[in-house]
Amino acid sequence: MTGADITPADITVVTAVRNGAGFIAQAVESVRGQGVAGHVIVDDGSDDGTGAVLAGYGDGVQVLRWSASRGQSAALNHGCEVVRTPFVMFLDADDLLLPGHVARVARALRQSSADLLFGGYTEFAEGAAALRWQVRDGVQTGYITSGACVRLVALRDAGGFDPAIRLGAFIDVVMRMRARGAVEQTLPELGVRRRVHGDNMSITQRDQRGDYLQVARAALARRRLG
Repeated sequence: MTGADITPADITVVTAVRNGAGFIAQAVESVRGQGVAGHVIVDDGSDDGTGAVLAGYGDGVQVLRWSASRGQSAALNHGCEVVRTPFVMFLDADDLLLPGHVARVARALRQSSADLLFGGYTEFAEGAAALRWQVRDGVQTGYITSGACVRLVALRDAGGFDPAIRLGAFIDVVMRMRARGAVEQTLPELGVRRRVHGDNMSITQRDQRGDYLQVARAALARRRLG
């Protein structure tokens, strides 16, 4: 496939969710109308009614369910196993794709040879969360999972997500792909609304922040070997 041939139909969205009954419907709806090949959702052992919410979807939404949680990284790997398009876009279960984001990504891919493509995002909070948690103003950029588009063969060549890493797993993937010569691109356009709430992994898994140090050490070791 040449860059000139790439359309949103060459992209599949993958979402991992655990106990996201309050958010997952909005995430699914934000993908609808984007023209993607499909939306693969891995229910990572939810016990809060997420399964009942997802049961109401068909037509392009493929739900894979585990009875017990194996972690976000394992769930994302499992979702990618069933993807048949050359590109995969990730979306966290509590975040939202903005209208036209996938079309903008496809257009950028037609004009480049990018293996990793990122866009800007804004943060938002609702209800009590807006009073408790800090929300950054303005458009942010960085290596967040939501809205990122990855060439599937490059992701697989890098080994996919490391299930041993709870926090920073996507940064680890980026670093490993970069070490293998992956081409990166960042779009100036806004693509994602990132929800801030008490169940964000960066909040609930603070005790796993040592994972970031593990990721940094691994990246440094690869650089020395290279």
